[in-house]
Amino acid sequence: LVGPDASPEEIDRTRAAIREDPSRWIVQDVVDLSTQPVVVDGDLGPRHVDLRPFAFHDGTRVIVPAGGLTRVAFEEGERVVNSSNDGGAKATWVI
Repeated sequence: LVGPDASPEEIDRTRAAIREDPSRWIVQDVVDLSTQPVVVDGDLGPRHVDLRPFAFHDGTRVIVPAGGLTRVAFEEGERVVNSSNDGGAKATWVI
């Protein structure tokens, strides 16, 4: 549930589910995602994305590779970018 995008009915259903079993829920602030142009059906269109950078520790130093994982919403205006909820992902390289 993304609060600002939820209907009153969705909020009521979720509120009831939280009251029934609060231990199954986690709340976090809504973070506005940036948009990037993506190719959709041969045309460019904006989609919300987030970038997941990685860092590795070899026991001595932290290594941050030039790139990461970009997660993208498939529908315009959609904020959900995780693949388990209809988002997608691509490797991102910085050259």
